[in-house]
Amino acid sequence: MNLILLLIFTVAHASLPAYHDWMLGNGVEIHESVDLHSYEEAKAASIKSFVKNGTVLASVSSDIILNMKSIGQSPTLANVLDSKELEGRVTNVIKLAVFLLYSKHSVESESPWKSMIESFPNYGSSTSFWPQEDLVLLNGTTVYRRTVERLRGINSAYNLLLPHLTGTDVDGLIPTEQFTLPALLYCIQHIFSSSDSVKNERGETVPVLIPFIESLPRMPNSCCRLQARNNEAGTTSELILVATRDMQAGEELSVLSDHKTNYQMLLDHGTMDLQNKFNGIPFSFRFDVNDPHRVMKNQVLSMMGTSEFAEEIIMNTDNGAPPASLLRKLRIQMLDFQNFDSYRKIITSNEPLSLGNELRVLRTLWGATGSMLSSFSNQSLDYEIDLLKTFETDDNTPHPMTRPEVSGHIRYEEKSILFKLRIWIQKKWLSMLEIPFDEMVQLEDFRTLQTK
Repeated sequence: MNLILLLIFTVAHASLPAYHDWMLGNGVEIHESVDLHSYEEAKAASIKSFVKNGTVLASVSSDIILNMKSIGQSPTLANVLDSKELEGRVTNVIKLAVFLLYSKHSVESESPWKSMIESFPNYGSSTSFWPQEDLVLLNGTTVYRRTVERLRGINSAYNLLLPHLTGTDVDGLIPTEQFTLPALLYCIQHIFSSSDSVKNERGETVPVLIPFIESLPRMPNSCCRLQARNNEAGTTSELILVATRDMQAGEELSVLSDHKTNYQMLLDHGTMDLQNKFNGIPFSFRFDVNDPHRVMKNQVLSMMGTSEFAEEIIMNTDNGAPPASLLRKLRIQMLDFQNFDSYRKIITSNEPLSLGNELRVLRTLWGATGSMLSSFSNQSLDYEIDLLKTFETDDNTPHPMTRPEVSGHIRYEEKSILFKLRIWIQKKWLSMLEIPFDEMVQLEDFRTLQTK
């Protein structure tokens, strides 16, 4: 098994039987093959008898799904979170996390989801919970930067919300001793690790927590998939968990995760997959604010279904080549005014637009990858190679990883991707300069370059 859990907990939750009873009495139906006894002991559901591919293992009524609309059931809290003072300053994830804390601790009214919320764990294996001495082992990596950014954002949100939720002016929506930074962090992390995403009526992606489903681990190689069932009116009436292959007794239920890189898995779930085929490094750029053609270039990117702020993932490919979509975006970025009409060729083709444009693209990638490598304490792979050898076992069997080993793998992966991309850039640069003259004159701005 390639998926490695960083921390393993076996915790008995006194509230799980109550959660179980609430689920079964409020629109959750679970297949008889699912062993709920194991669920109540360790909040992990397994199969106790063989099931066929396509079996519906659980169904959940849409009426009991916890989402952004659920906050409206507590008008006092909703008014605070939607106030002008907080408008645009609090994300949907943080709003939902505050609602979880409010539902758990408020004496104003009994939340229908209270038994589910009380079953949430007060621990986590995400890098958000790593102590500083372990987190610094990831220094230079994407997961390190994103972890620090998330923690800073949560700290800022907490300080912003504290007077609005615990002050005397709001009559103590949440008891001050309960609205703590760690409590908010646990709720936020549970949303990141256990929620699913849907589109609201405005087309925004918002988080939802689905009873029972929220408790199952997310894995890229899961044997179960979440699907929606619609009623006659065309709206979703329930969500179902379906087996995507035959399952044997003893197998644990999980939910097929989105296509996540290892840095996303570590940050959201505290797991990683050494064979993750979706692993890569995020790459994004911004147009120069002084670029007179910035608006037009963004319009072209919009025609391509993207924007200057959208991230691209540089995958761990054999030849190190970046995604074609990233190269097209960079070609748009490097367009000069005299060749701007050539944007249609960029949209419809993966071929270079011109010699000058392509060399500027390669130079930009070279500078960016060099900057990313400089974030590491050293720019070679020797240290990581030697370190990972110390963790090898005689029979090479999978084993629970320590944080130093996880950090070594992450650093090795990210450096390897960057080194391979830089080798690809060098080869591409040399090949561009060796283009035969009769082919070079076909590149649109060759004559222009020659006269400059």
